Amino acid sequence: MVLVRPLAIVNSSNAKWSSTQEKMLSSDYPFADLHLESPEQYVVRTYLQFLWLPESIMPLALFVPSIHRVQDQTLSSSHSSHPLHTLLDPLLLSTRSSSTKYHVELPQILANNGGAGEIEETMMWFALNYEKVGSDEGSDNNEDAVMIEEKWKNAWLERLERREYKSYSIS
Repeated sequence: MVLVRPLAIVNSSNAKWSSTQEKMLSSDYPFADLHLESPEQYVVRTYLQFLWLPESIMPLALFVPSIHRVQDQTLSSSHSSHPLHTLLDPLLLSTRSSSTKYHVELPQILANNGGAGEIEETMMWFALNYEKVGSDEGSDNNEDAVMIEEKWKNAWLERLERREYKSYSIS
């Protein structure tokens, strides 16, 4: 019989970040001063994070529990619908509006490299800048690279459109 000693990991040294590194981590994140946000701002931020950030870090299954964290005394339960509908209704689009958003508006913003600078657009640019294009599709031909990037952006927008539809069904 062989005795196996339990493995112990010692992590006594924490990585020290310079102030420049810490600033760079959050300089392009579209939301700041989270501790000062109102319930309306919390709902908008939460919705946009779940919509634009990858499933691996913002799983849709956690969307409803996250929204339920809203605590606001102005939300009365005397309405015929749930009090959170007051905060969510401005964010939720009809099927037609959502289709227009992903097939007309967002491709136009991407083509123009900018739009009106709204908070959702800012979140879109944040998410886009951190997405990784598949490395296996690399090409030396400049024309092919442009086509690959365009194909990737279209697939990315289609995936996000499906995600937005899913968020409607669970909210």
